[in-house]
Amino acid sequence: MDKINFTGLRNVGANFYGQQNGDRFYRMVMQLNNMGSKDLKEFKNLLKGTDLSLVDNDFLILDSFTLEEGNAIKRNFYLNEEELPITDATAKIFSKISDLNNLIIDSKKRFLMTKKYRDSEKCLENVLPYETIDPEDKNEIINIAHSKRETKKVAAGINEEIKQAMIKYYS
Repeated sequence: MDKINFTGLRNVGANFYGQQNGDRFYRMVMQLNNMGSKDLKEFKNLLKGTDLSLVDNDFLILDSFTLEEGNAIKRNFYLNEEELPITDATAKIFSKISDLNNLIIDSKKRFLMTKKYRDSEKCLENVLPYETIDPEDKNEIINIAHSKRETKKVAAGINEEIKQAMIKYYS
């Protein structure tokens, strides 16, 4: 049985869609709290002065869309369904997101998923917002989307997309 990681993150889930033409869509969901490193407080402070907010006051949902058209690559990021452009003003937000993703990547334990969250409609809706799920497949999909393997893979993919977008922005 996996050991549980008690940190400032819980209810961590992820999804990845890849296309043959190189297009990529990543979605990372995490519920922040102030256990350990005060991630919730820090993230809320970073959002002050922006039009961005957390879902239900503590959920971070990050989408990364990468579209490849010929030699051109276009990267778009969304925080809780709101566009998150790469600018000097948002650089600290991207840095914090990368730090949170690194916690996921480096964790040797799985993250706590509360029973209340697992039993809620939000559990699948947050990770697979555009999918209709057969009720018979629900538990298997929840287990995959919230697995250590899937969340690490998506966290690493998003961090790579952020890195490449930052390199392009600052060059």
